[in-house]
Amino acid sequence: MQKKLSYLCLRVKKRNASLRCISRQLQRGQALLEALLALAIIVLVIGAVMQITSGALSNAQYVKNQNLATFYAKEGMSSVRQIRDSSWSNFSTLAPYTEPISGSGGIAFERRTSFNNSGCGTGGIKTTVAVFWTDNKCDSGSPLCHKVELVNCFLNINNTP
Repeated sequence: MQKKLSYLCLRVKKRNASLRCISRQLQRGQALLEALLALAIIVLVIGAVMQITSGALSNAQYVKNQNLATFYAKEGMSSVRQIRDSSWSNFSTLAPYTEPISGSGGIAFERRTSFNNSGCGTGGIKTTVAVFWTDNKCDSGSPLCHKVELVNCFLNINNTP
């Protein structure tokens, strides 16, 4: 076995030029591996940045829809307040109602207003305005999965003792 090793060593020593050639090929191969590793790292970083950006855009859209829903709920509560201010008798006999609202970007909102004679003390009417909407975060089984709700107690301000 030693003779074969020494023979190979002698052979390699005799072919010094080919030894250099092998060394250069190994360096080129190592440089190729380093370039592929750097490319893989760059692809991973770009993929992570794209995922973070996509999540941020999705959250921004959700916050925009939530702000719109809050605005629509306040608008509904304001119209209920106007009815109360104009005529308590009309207000105290209102039935729950639902109104569709077409929002921006094709998002459909739905405003539900309900009234309850309990929970606000004597003579008060508890009013709840809820705005629902759906987006791509909802399950397919629940068409309106997001909700903003405002609750207010209304009293007869025109009732003087």
